[in-house]
Parts: sequence; C-alpha cells; structure tokens
Amino acid sequence: RTWTKPYTTDIPNADTKVTVLKRGGKIYMINNFNPVPEWLQRNHLWIAESTDGKTFTKIANIENDDEWVFYPHAFFDENERILYVAYENFRQHFLKKFTFEELGITD
Repeated sequence: RTWTKPYTTDIPNADTKVTVLKRGGKIYMINNFNPVPEWLQRNHLWIAESTDGKTFTKIANIENDDEWVFYPHAFFDENERILYVAYENFRQHFLKKFTFEELGITD
C-alpha cells in the first residue's frame, strides 16, 4: 500500500494535535478547529466527520469552555457502541464518552 499525495482540507488550523479515526466509510476527526494560528486559542474541542477526508462537518462539541484543552485521543468501542475521548488542560485529564446515537452513527 502506498501513501496518497498531500491535499488541502477545510481544517482551519493544523497547529494543534489531531486525532483521526476511521469507521466504515467515514473519517472522524477530533480537533480544536480553531481558525486563529495561536496555541492560546485551543479552547473548543469538536468531533467532525468526513466521507472524503477533505471536507469535515462538526457533529459534536466535546468541550466548549474558555479553558484551554489539548492533546485529544479517542477510540471506538464497537461492542458498547461508544466513542471515548480523552484530553487534558495542563492540570487535569478528562474522559468523555459519546454513544453512537449521540453522534448520529446508525450502522
């Protein structure tokens, strides 16, 4: 298998850690999606989905606080039909879970 050539996406700022998961025909990305290229603006964490890997649509807000949040990690639990998301804010670590139904995942 070979890598594709790089291409432009609609992600506004790639200066933050991105977590990407693939499930079925969709790609799920967890990122701050911040249009300001400054690390101090990492305060809204989202889950977005894409079918082509170029255009992403936000489907769930993980954290919408003025608190900075960083370094998301995630995994799907297929048996329980849950997406687990872990992240931090310099002082604490957080773990949130989203049911497939909350995310609109029907298959």
